[in-house]
Amino acid sequence: MTAVITLIATTTIFASAYYRILTFNGDINDANRIRDLTATMTAQTEQLNKTVAALQSAEGSSDLYAVYFNSMPQYGSYTPIATPPFQNVRQIYWSSSYNKLVSSNGNQTFIWYGNVWLPVTNDTNGKVTGTNMSVSDAMNLLKQNYYTDHLTNIGRNGATTPGATVPVDFQSQTYYVTLSNVHWDTNANTLVAIAVWRNPIPASVKYEMTPYSGKWVTNF
Repeated sequence: MTAVITLIATTTIFASAYYRILTFNGDINDANRIRDLTATMTAQTEQLNKTVAALQSAEGSSDLYAVYFNSMPQYGSYTPIATPPFQNVRQIYWSSSYNKLVSSNGNQTFIWYGNVWLPVTNDTNGKVTGTNMSVSDAMNLLKQNYYTDHLTNIGRNGATTPGATVPVDFQSQTYYVTLSNVHWDTNANTLVAIAVWRNPIPASVKYEMTPYSGKWVTNF
């Protein structure tokens, strides 16, 4: 016996629900398999919800919480920079409005939040693209840790802002230099720049991740 089987799936993104109705022909065996799979998925979802609830209730204060989150692929308590959507000079800079690193080509703008580049309507006081959610509300939901050390002085022109310097580590010493030509290097998988020469600093520097921070170092 063949029957028409109808499935309705719901997806919720930023409080907006989307419904997909799938209809196809199948027999009673197909219907039973779908029923069994649905029951299994429901049970797994319920268990996952219980696990998440337990972690949330114990946030920051239990061994379970510490072990679980320390098992995540991350650098200490920080998440490394993901590859930005726009990588050239003048396309990566610090936004004082969002207090975040921005990747923009002038038409599209993304802000960096941990391992997420969040699309926003503009680079000053915008909303998350495609929603009515403010950037600050979205960040509160994401709750990512992120690097800020020595990135706040990167201006829109791909250089340090006038009068600002950044520390660069070289041979166990720290030198304060200005940067230009800040961009993303796909080979180094990080930000790179040219340091205005102050002997003995080599010209090329890169932004290096450390377990609990980030710093500019020489790029050999």
